[in-house]
Amino acid sequence: MIHMSDHSYIEYEPLLRYGPLAFRTGDPIAATRARRRPIQSRSKATVDAILEATTRVLRDEGYDKASTNRIAKVAGVSIGSLYQYFPNKNSLFLALLEQHAERQAATVARMLAGMHAAPPEQLIRQTVEALLAAHRVDPELHRVLMEQLPHIEAVREIRKIEKTLAVLVRSELEKRRSELRDLPDLELVTFILIHTVEGLTHSVVMERPDLLDDRLVDEITTLILRYLLPRDRLPE
Repeated sequence: MIHMSDHSYIEYEPLLRYGPLAFRTGDPIAATRARRRPIQSRSKATVDAILEATTRVLRDEGYDKASTNRIAKVAGVSIGSLYQYFPNKNSLFLALLEQHAERQAATVARMLAGMHAAPPEQLIRQTVEALLAAHRVDPELHRVLMEQLPHIEAVREIRKIEKTLAVLVRSELEKRRSELRDLPDLELVTFILIHTVEGLTHSVVMERPDLLDDRLVDEITTLILRYLLPRDRLPE
């Protein structure tokens, strides 16, 4: 479904991230971005400690109790040190969201490396497996972050990534059109594919994380294969 070659991590990584959420300026919500990049190893260690503390507080105490003072205390740093890098708690959550998404992207890129020439049946299954594996990267943190998206003003960023994903998925469908059933409206098919897979994986993470296993891979793969392939290519 998503075309990824051995060298395509840079090209396709943005599809699997929530967007360039951290370290940006020049937009209406720039005040929620991280103040600066950590460069020295000591600074990186401080930022890592702060983000780890943010993760712990979010998981254990929830968004409302995750104040910058509380996070600084758990991280073992002064509030002044925290504010050197993060102007407010929203900027902390945006940076944490970016870090989490980068880990998911690395998982998917690794699992799809070398799959660009695979037949549709194999590519679709491997793509589903990769996306579900990405959602197994700290699913509890993923759930908490998804619950807090309205608070951290990241929805607009995610919509941008969905639009980019739609362009690339449609391009892949165009390339493989001869292998698929007659698809007269690729825009509609692309919309259905993206929102079906994303909706299922999101719901599983949020509501039934116990289903993140091979059963779900089998069912989603069958769903997509039966939707995309002509009858004579369907697996028995």
